[in-house]
Amino acid sequence: MFKKTKITEGCYTLCSDNTSIMFGCPSDIIKVFTSKHLDIPYNIVLPDIFFQNGINVAATEFPIAYFLYKPSDNIRDINIIGSRKTIKRQTIILGETFPSIKGVNIPDWITNKTTEKFVKYEEFFRSKKEIFADIYFKEIKNNGLKIGDITIKQLSPVLFLAEKDNQKEFIDISISNETKPFFSVPYVPSSTSIRDGITIIGSGNGFSQYEENTSSIVYSDYIPIFVDGSPWEENYLSTLGIDNSEYLIFVLTHNHDDHSSLLNLLLYNKKILLLTTSYIFDSFVKKTSAILDVSESKIKEEIEFVELIPNIPKRIYGINFIAHETVHSIPTIGIRIGKILISGDTAWGSTLDLMEEESFITKEEKEKINAIPFDEEAEYIFMDAGGNIVHPNINELCQIPEKNKIKLILNHINVNNIPQDSQFLLGLFGVSYICEKGYLPLNAHILSAFFNNKLISKIDKIWQKVILSRGHIKRFDSKQKSKTGKHSMFILSGIIKNSNERKFGTGDCLGLSKSENFEAISPTLILSIDRELIEECLKDQNLYDEFNKLEFIQNTFYSIPQLHRITNKQILDSYESFEIKKFKKGDTLKINNNNLFIFISGLCTDIVKNKIDKLQIIESKSKLLIFETDSEIIICNINKLKKYIPNIFIDKLLKGEII
Repeated sequence: MFKKTKITEGCYTLCSDNTSIMFGCPSDIIKVFTSKHLDIPYNIVLPDIFFQNGINVAATEFPIAYFLYKPSDNIRDINIIGSRKTIKRQTIILGETFPSIKGVNIPDWITNKTTEKFVKYEEFFRSKKEIFADIYFKEIKNNGLKIGDITIKQLSPVLFLAEKDNQKEFIDISISNETKPFFSVPYVPSSTSIRDGITIIGSGNGFSQYEENTSSIVYSDYIPIFVDGSPWEENYLSTLGIDNSEYLIFVLTHNHDDHSSLLNLLLYNKKILLLTTSYIFDSFVKKTSAILDVSESKIKEEIEFVELIPNIPKRIYGINFIAHETVHSIPTIGIRIGKILISGDTAWGSTLDLMEEESFITKEEKEKINAIPFDEEAEYIFMDAGGNIVHPNINELCQIPEKNKIKLILNHINVNNIPQDSQFLLGLFGVSYICEKGYLPLNAHILSAFFNNKLISKIDKIWQKVILSRGHIKRFDSKQKSKTGKHSMFILSGIIKNSNERKFGTGDCLGLSKSENFEAISPTLILSIDRELIEECLKDQNLYDEFNKLEFIQNTFYSIPQLHRITNKQILDSYESFEIKKFKKGDTLKINNNNLFIFISGLCTDIVKNKIDKLQIIESKSKLLIFETDSEIIICNINKLKKYIPNIFIDKLLKGEII
């Protein structure tokens, strides 16, 4: 006789007198078994379809880690069971995590010289730790596979038949609806008020229901940056009040399942900006490709990858990132994001002394890792403290000075194992640690002019947030004088004029490239932003040339008295109709009545030898221009311009009445 038991959605056990089998292996399954005080079967049967409705039902990594490194009186081999295709995909997935397991696919990073230390560490770790089990991959063939006294047959990608004697049991490992987190997610107030800080979002894997804190959201100038991921990302985004339609920024420290589960976001058409090293990214793509059963090229299409090179600062969206390599069992980084330091999973303390003795790491590498909890620049340090050889020992961490201890937010640890009165902060789900409290100083109603600016609307949402969070609103009374200085200014309401008597109104930009003096003509509200940040944004978004073109056209039009009737707003609305064209000496140009030509620089003659030089409107009756020097001309299609400029003005312009 045997008994079938549903453990959770996507997971069943089948137990006879001497055989225990688990069908399906969703994330968090170790936590579920341990919370229910159940023994975890050594035999794991997997379907052909790993990822179902937001759940990976073939997440074998943590059960294997549990068996490999947890002492037991009853030692048995671990069997990963499935079709030939399933086994092949599992050897790829597990190869990125346990490259020393016999039969796995050897990862590319093992042959990379820059990751040699991880290979040595893997060997070192296993030499210092007695292995309590071996892994075997077993294929279910047409006539079935016998495990102990139970025979298993696969009837479909997700349906299995188990037989013993005359008893039969069908096991369907399919998930019809998206499963919610196995452990409840508490209500968390909206975190939009965090300017700089860190919010704990938990983990979708691990050994204990109390170990739910390996991932986080780091806020830098109000911008949320996910450090590592969880299978429950969609739930966490909703609970934390984050708009999940936004472009998402992720930092990936390494490819262990409790850190690298970003699959939901990949499948729900959320564009992801992923920051990590090249070898961690390649490993992530390979592993994700095997889980989803899609090509690696398809995975890469869903991600905009930004390479982090350890110890070299990277500035993205006006935020400073600097990664450092850590000492772990696979390639791993820690990272500083603004005022927050993420340690990354890493060995620390006495374990590093052993590694230095074995010449696996240098003294300099050891000192850099050991300096993490003593970092003076960070406001908070999200510190790995998971114990074992691959993580810091909590008792060793307790020995650091109190002034350093109060910065540490412990992660990757069963909170019940932390000594009392240790004064550590705990990385519990939904808890936020804020460097300085504040609220966005701007509101959408006041900023309608800013967002309605056609060029600003081309900037993605994250950059808009960066600009708004770094900006300051200043109020000016009528006739009050000031200057832009090192700032760019967006006029939210009111009118100003610069020293050249040029007027700017609601929606206009001032001081994009140089400092300007100005005077408010009416009560005016201005958004002031550091010019270097604006330039960084425009270059990042490939809009720098467009802003320069707009400013150039505005300045050119304003310099021609006859064109004062064209407002800045009209130029802004129509500037895409303008073309700045360069000509070389000897070139010729035929013109027609449908275009407006403004000569910017150089010298040319028309067919009757009239000379034309800079800042002149070329009469429409001139049919041919001959360039005497290298020259530039602004060309605009009159018909397009009519959408923004009164027809009466265009008619006078074409007739030459205001030339």
